[in-house]
Amino acid sequence: VLERPLLAALVAADPRRRLLVTAHRRESWGEPMERIGAAIARLAADRPDLLVLVPIHANPVVRQAIVPAVEGLDNVSTADADVIVIPKGSRHPEEAWEFIKFVNSQEGMEILCMGQRKFSPLKRVSPEFWQKHPHPYIKLFRDLAESPNVVSLGKTGVWREYHRELNNAFDKVRFLSAEPKDALAEVRERIQKSLDRERRRLLARGVIQE
Repeated sequence: VLERPLLAALVAADPRRRLLVTAHRRESWGEPMERIGAAIARLAADRPDLLVLVPIHANPVVRQAIVPAVEGLDNVSTADADVIVIPKGSRHPEEAWEFIKFVNSQEGMEILCMGQRKFSPLKRVSPEFWQKHPHPYIKLFRDLAESPNVVSLGKTGVWREYHRELNNAFDKVRFLSAEPKDALAEVRERIQKSLDRERRRLLARGVIQE
C-alpha cells in the first residue's frame, strides 16, 4: 500500500487521467477474460491520454488472458497484486485506510489467510498461525514453496503463445504428421522471435537490463 505523499508524487509525475481495471473472478476465466484483455488494449490504443492500471492476479489463468493483449502498450501498466482500494467518495476514508493497514500487518494477514485456508505471503508468521490453521497440511505447502527445488510458472508476456504452440506441436506428433524433434524445433523458432520481441520491449521500459 502506498503512503499518501508517495502517491501524490506519482500523480504529479504523470498527470494523465487514470483508469483502474481489476478482473480475476472465476466466472470470467477463459474467453470472457480474454475479451476483457482485448477491450483494455483497444481502449488504451484509442485513448493515449489515459493511463490504464491493471493489477494482475498471480493466477496464470488470469495472467495469460490479459498480459499478452496489453504488452507493448506504453499507457498500460500491469502489476502482481491482490488489491484492496478505497473508492472515491467513501464515507469513512480514514477508517478504511486503518483497515487496509491492519490487513497488511502480520496479525491481519494471518486472520485473512486462515479464513481463505492459504498460507501467508509474509516471510514471518506466528506459531499460532500453524497451530490454528484449518488446513492440516498448510505448513507442508509452505515448506515446499520455500524449497530450493521449487519450479514456478514463468512470468512472461509470451507464455500464453508458448503454451499454444506446444499444444499444436503435441497434436502434430499425436496425429503422426510430424516427428517430435521437428515439431519442437518449429516451436522454438516461432517462440524465439516472440521472446526476442518481448525482451526488447522490457529493455526499452527499463524492466530488465543487458
